[in-house]
Amino acid sequence: MSKVELPLLSVIIPTFNRPDFLRQCVASLLRCGYPNLEIIVVDDGSTVDIAAVVREFEPACKYLRQENQGPAAARNHGFSHSQGRYVAFVDSDDEWFPDAAQKIIRLFESNLEVDMIFAEARMGNSEEGYRSWIEVAGEDEFFQLPCRVEAEGLRIFQKTPLFRRMLVRNAVFISAVIMRREAFEKAGTFTINGLFGTEDWELWLRMAHRMQLAFYPEPLAIYRRHVGCMSNNHDSMGEAFYSALMKVRDKCPDLDLEDLNILDRQLQHHLFNQAYSAYDQGDLRLARKRFARLHKEAGLKMRDALLWSLCFLPPQAVRILRQCKWALGV
Repeated sequence: MSKVELPLLSVIIPTFNRPDFLRQCVASLLRCGYPNLEIIVVDDGSTVDIAAVVREFEPACKYLRQENQGPAAARNHGFSHSQGRYVAFVDSDDEWFPDAAQKIIRLFESNLEVDMIFAEARMGNSEEGYRSWIEVAGEDEFFQLPCRVEAEGLRIFQKTPLFRRMLVRNAVFISAVIMRREAFEKAGTFTINGLFGTEDWELWLRMAHRMQLAFYPEPLAIYRRHVGCMSNNHDSMGEAFYSALMKVRDKCPDLDLEDLNILDRQLQHHLFNQAYSAYDQGDLRLARKRFARLHKEAGLKMRDALLWSLCFLPPQAVRILRQCKWALGV
């Protein structure tokens, strides 16, 4: 297959402000070596002139604008205006490496059963250096999952083990994903409401449950860590993890008993972490509220009940008890 025969690949970039990052992102896509590329920037109600940045790259780049609704809505909006046989969603502060996209599309063309390919990525910044996305995610277990290995190291996973692992930990970085257009449509696109930074994980879970996913071991994208990353807000992310799993529970009514058991354990885990975070920060009022939610929605272990009871003591007494615990090393 020659370069000119490669099918159209649509890359949708949601952005809110970040003109300098966006400029670098688009430039990296134009350097990625893919000859038949459609780039769509969706301005999610920015307060700076994003259209001017896109004009620098015309006609290779298309501009859309919407009122501020969040990245999930922006991605869906961009998709509705795209035409590619294959689709990717790249955040405006990320970049693509040269040549990887072309290799991934060729693997799709020779592995027709695969619906989505997620690739390795590099995570970090120029000051601190870059590391493997999979290594940062602590995913040793990921490489133990049953799979069939094809050309160029493409790992085509068995569906159920991958889905169950991804309930526990997300191995997929959104800017390093390419999927078939019909797979995204069949999955139901991104969930718009109720998720804060986990709308991608929720979509991957739905796709992993029903479709064929594969992993490409060479890096496709750079995940740039910086002050504005949503994932730096750990308390908000904890609530978003819980909400994403609840969406999966609702949207995948055919989950079997073991799937549901794993999912419910993860729901309990995220609710406990939120409650303990408030307790650890000394916000006993919020901790009481969160332990009550844990009790109502997932049930309490003995450890949880003990911590909840401590939240009713005077703050000074809780501080003394915790200092004693630290002094004893328990």
